[in-house]
Amino acid sequence: MRYVTSALLLAALSGAPAVAEPPRWHDHADAAFAEAKESGKIVLVDLYADWCGWCKVMDAQVFTTPEFQQFAADFVLLRVDVEDGGDGTEIQRRFNAASLPTLLLLDGKQALVGQVPGFNPTAKLLARIRSEIGKHAFAVESYEKALASDDPVAWERKAIEWHQRGDGARSAALFEKLVARNEPDATKVAWRRYLLADAYRMDERFEPAREALEPARKAAVATGDPRLVEQVDWLGFAIARDAHDCTRAEGALGRLEKEHPKSSFASEARREWTSLKSSAQCS
Repeated sequence: MRYVTSALLLAALSGAPAVAEPPRWHDHADAAFAEAKESGKIVLVDLYADWCGWCKVMDAQVFTTPEFQQFAADFVLLRVDVEDGGDGTEIQRRFNAASLPTLLLLDGKQALVGQVPGFNPTAKLLARIRSEIGKHAFAVESYEKALASDDPVAWERKAIEWHQRGDGARSAALFEKLVARNEPDATKVAWRRYLLADAYRMDERFEPAREALEPARKAAVATGDPRLVEQVDWLGFAIARDAHDCTRAEGALGRLEKEHPKSSFASEARREWTSLKSSAQCS
C-alpha cells in the first residue's frame, strides 16, 4: 500500500473526527512500522528516557489531552526509551536526536519526515507537527523537480539529502541517474555506487542492494582508499543483517574480520550478528 502523501495528511489533520478512545502507543518498533506500512500512516515516535522530567510532563499534560488524542488518530504511535540498548537507542543514534523529549515523524520504512525537539504545549506541538509535514511536502516537490531535470548537480544534492533522511527509494532513483553517467572521477564513482547500494538497503530492496555491492566494492578498491573499502564491506554485512539472512551475514562478518581485523566495523558486526542469530530472526 502506498504511503499517504504529506499534502493529503495535512488536509486530514485539519478536520479529524473525534476518537472514541485514546490511541494506543506501541512499545516495539517492528509492530509500529509494520502497521505504518499496512495503513500508509506516518509513525510519530516519542523518544524518552526514565530520567527525563520534561518527557514525563509531555506524557501527563500533552498526550492525555483530547486535542492531541484526536490529532494522533491519523498516526501510528511509538514510544521508545533511548537507553534501552535496542530500538530506542538505535533510532536516537540514526537521527541524531540530541535532546529529550523529541518527537520523530517517520514513514513505514523509517525515512525521516520531520522532527520536533523539546517540550511543547499541545497547541504548539500540533502546529509544529503540521509544519514539519508541510516542509516535507515541499521537499518532495523539490525532489521531483530535480529528478525530472537534466542537472547532475541537482541530482547529487537531492540524492544526498534524501539518503540522509533515510529515504532509500528517492535517494536510489537519483543515484541510479548519477551512476549511469560517464564520470571520470574514480572517487565520485565509488561513493555513488556505495550510496546507491545503501539506498536500496534502506528501501528494503535487498537483492538489488546485493547486486549493487560488487561494482561498489570494485570501484572502492580502484580508489586505493582502504577506509572506503572497509565501509563497503560493512555495508555487505548491513544488507544481510537487515534482510535477516544469517548465512550471508556470517560470510560478510568473516570478510570484515579477515580483511579489516582492527576495524570498529568488525567488532560491531560481530555483536550484531550474535544478536541476530540469538533473536531467531534469521531467514
